[in-house]
Amino acid sequence: MKPADLDTQNPFLTVTELRDLIYRELSLRHEAHLGVHVSDVEALRVAYQSLAHRLEAMNEFRAALSEQSATFLTRSEHNALVMSIQERIEQMRESVRAVELSHSTLQARLYTIVSVVTVGLTAISLLLGYIR
Repeated sequence: MKPADLDTQNPFLTVTELRDLIYRELSLRHEAHLGVHVSDVEALRVAYQSLAHRLEAMNEFRAALSEQSATFLTRSEHNALVMSIQERIEQMRESVRAVELSHSTLQARLYTIVSVVTVGLTAISLLLGYIR
């Protein structure tokens, strides 16, 4: 009952009318509050689901990073591997030097043999030229 609905001849409300008016106002405010409360609860539910989804995605990303980092070399492993490779390179250099030295020694010996054979053949041909 609104004040405009009241009898204009009697400006006073009875206790029952006043009580009904207060109950009606409280009921309207309570219903409005329930509507706000329900929308707030729904907003919280949606926010919770969104946060749960984001946390799940973060955990998946963290797990992927953990799996990926498990395949990485540590610094000490890397340094040991580099040192091993450097040692093998040095060994190969020494082997190449030895082969080159052997090759040059063999080449010098071959030149010496060819020179001795050439001198020998020249001496034989000169001797044969004098003998005839």
